[in-house]
Amino acid sequence: MTKPHFAKKQKKLSKDADAVETRLHQLKEVERPKELPPINMQVVEQESLQHRTVIRGWDVEGRAGDKRLWEAFDFSISGGDKVALIGPNGSGKTTFLRMILNDRDRIQAAPAVSFGYFSQMLEILEEEKSILDNVRDTSFQDETIIRTVLGRLGFFQEDVFKRVKDLSGGERVKTGFAKLFVSGANVLILDEPTNYLDIRALEALESLLGDYCGTVLFVSHDRRFLEKTATRIFAIHDKRITVFDGSYQEYLRA
Repeated sequence: MTKPHFAKKQKKLSKDADAVETRLHQLKEVERPKELPPINMQVVEQESLQHRTVIRGWDVEGRAGDKRLWEAFDFSISGGDKVALIGPNGSGKTTFLRMILNDRDRIQAAPAVSFGYFSQMLEILEEEKSILDNVRDTSFQDETIIRTVLGRLGFFQEDVFKRVKDLSGGERVKTGFAKLFVSGANVLILDEPTNYLDIRALEALESLLGDYCGTVLFVSHDRRFLEKTATRIFAIHDKRITVFDGSYQEYLRA
């Protein structure tokens, strides 16, 4: 009597376990985000700049007044590089970005380079204009690409007609990204782009940078973002900048 009883009970438990497993599988199928097709964004002078030196610096020293931030060093950045600038607060990361943009004595950019700069101040946005108008005004892409990029960043249908002055901090940041991505810039300079972004917006930014064929130089403390995005590392440490050719994970291992 005992064996059949337990056999029947075990059979029922097995069926219940199978049902739970099936349900979990179905939930995973529903919840798993679909892999989005890449966005075919055309970058100005893409072919002429790809894998060629687009920015070069000689004997570049960092200073803030009388304070030395880093010792002089040489560097070069090639078309298509995704360069992460890392280091502790106050080490001179933003200073380096501004030197790239403004210093033409020791740093030279190829004639075809067009910079797009993102900072947390979001000076590139016009408060009274809508999201769509802000992005469209400086766009190099067609309407389909503009709408696709806005959709990736979470702006759907009537959302695109919201005025910038009515947006939250995170929405303003995403609008700034959209404006840069579809502009005529082919070298993006991003200063702390991950601040104010939730996980979905962060993943959208990672996806857009993955699709972007131009060159990117960015500052971030977000480890996941660094791992997903960077192909080269410029690390500021002990008043020196070390250049590492490889991903952030490879840099940590090295």
